[in-house]
Amino acid sequence: VAGQRVVTDRETGLIWKQCPQGLSGAACATGALQTLSWSAALTAANGENFAGASDWRLPTAIEMRTLVETACFEPA
Repeated sequence: VAGQRVVTDRETGLIWKQCPQGLSGAACATGALQTLSWSAALTAANGENFAGASDWRLPTAIEMRTLVETACFEPA
């Protein structure tokens, strides 16, 4: 879907939103970053309709670890 950027993890096959919740655009600079409690984040993810998909969810702790690039820093 145009303007709704995602990143596909080639190792796990998981698809992630490129920008943090509330932000959009090529540099993730449009909008306002949303800070949510864990329960509010669960609700937001479960109700998300983004990039033509409506099955979004929060990642598990193990899935989150796959996002870290150990050869990089600030941010990794």
